[in-house]
Amino acid sequence: MKKRFWFFLILTLGIMGVIFYFSAQNATESSGMSMEFIRRLLHKKLLEVMSVESAVMIEEGIENIVRKCAHFFIYSCLGFCSSMTLYYSGKMNKTCI
Repeated sequence: MKKRFWFFLILTLGIMGVIFYFSAQNATESSGMSMEFIRRLLHKKLLEVMSVESAVMIEEGIENIVRKCAHFFIYSCLGFCSSMTLYYSGKMNKTCI
């Protein structure tokens, strides 16, 4: 029981640190990271079916969706880990989750 508490506590603090790190980035760095992810994921497939200019336009349109999904994912992880930390600390009973 205590091992799980410490595991989720460390994981929660780690996720908070990652959020803090990403929040410290300026818009150019953050946008570059999102575009790099999109390019690694889609660029070759898009180039097979369309021109470079069209592929770049689609990548720029997808960037906002990727950024919003990343925010949703990281904060969902934080919520889950923090609720598990509270649960295993004994401060929360099963009916609260």
